[in-house]
Order: sequence, then C-alpha cells, then structure tokens
Amino acid sequence: MRRIILISVALLLVAATLLSCKDAEPIFEHCELGIRLPSEFDPHDSDGAFDAAWSDGETVVGMYRISFDAAVDQEVPLTLSALGFAEYYLGLTDKTAEIAEYGTVAYYYYLSTAGGGGEYMYLLTFFRTPYSYFIISFISSSEDMENKISDYLELASTVYLKG
Repeated sequence: MRRIILISVALLLVAATLLSCKDAEPIFEHCELGIRLPSEFDPHDSDGAFDAAWSDGETVVGMYRISFDAAVDQEVPLTLSALGFAEYYLGLTDKTAEIAEYGTVAYYYYLSTAGGGGEYMYLLTFFRTPYSYFIISFISSSEDMENKISDYLELASTVYLKG
C-alpha cells in the first residue's frame, strides 16, 4: 500500500511539472522592460534598427529604448505619458496614422511597401518606465492585418517592468 502511495505521489509531481512547463511562455527582456512572446520567437539580427529583436519567421518584434538621458540630448520632453510619447513620435515622422489605446498600451499602425515589393504592416506600441521611453514594433506582411493587429496588441499587453 505504501508503495502505491509513493508511486501515485511521484506521478502527480511529474504531471504537475510537465503541465506547468507547457503553459509557460518564454520571456524576452531588454534593460528594465520585458514582453512575453510565444516560444516560436528567437533572437533576430535587425542590423541595429532595434536594441533587441525577435522573430518567428513571419513577424519581427523590435524593442527600442530611449533613456531619459538620451531623451534630453534629443530634446524629447521628459513629462510625456506613453500616449503623449506616441503622439510626439508620430509627429517626428511623415506617417499618417491614428493613435489609439488598447488597455494601457498606446499604439498606432501604418502600411508601407518595401523596395522589393509587397506591403508590410508596422504596429508601434509605446511605453514609459521610470527611466526611459520604449517603442515595441511588430512588423509583418499586411496579409490578414486585422487579426494580426489584435494578436499583436494582446502580446503588447504582456509587457512588464522588470524588478
């Protein structure tokens, strides 16, 4: 009887371990900010376009950080909320986009054609930490755009402050 109890307990521990690992998503971090992305994402070489980037072969997620020290050098106001920073950043570009919020995530998106043809969607999300501003970009083909926007905003809502 004792042996059956020990075997049952061991099987329960193994099952609990396997189930907890199955639900865990990898964590991707840069400086003080992190985002939870599906396990299909791996580090991606963005040739310096981002401070950190990951890709699943279809989507590139790029993280760019502007420290408050760098913001002062670039004459970016330090009093902006994430939404205010999105407005400020859009004003620096020639893009036409509508800024919106998804929960606490400020964002906008636009379409662009690449030099080699094809249309790409860029969804930029904006965050403010106690030390910096962050832009997390989601880049993919414009195919099935509405579903991708929804999926990317769900991913952006997993962003967290480390510590």
